[in-house]
Amino acid sequence: MISWSEREIYEPLDNLLAYGNFLSYIINSTLFTNASVVGISKRMRDEEVRFMKQNKLLHLYLAFKARLICKN
Repeated sequence: MISWSEREIYEPLDNLLAYGNFLSYIINSTLFTNASVVGISKRMRDEEVRFMKQNKLLHLYLAFKARLICKN
């Protein structure tokens, strides 16, 4: 029977969350920059950022894809 230590279980998850947080920072920065250039209203920017922050699975997916890209 295989026994997993907490570190073996949670360390990859922590790494994924760190990548997700980094990517969400980039995404949020890009949204604000693009919004100011195009002239989108502040309310619309807030809605986009709120949606991105609520969608944690998207962050994890993007983090996973970024990790695969970085490895290759």
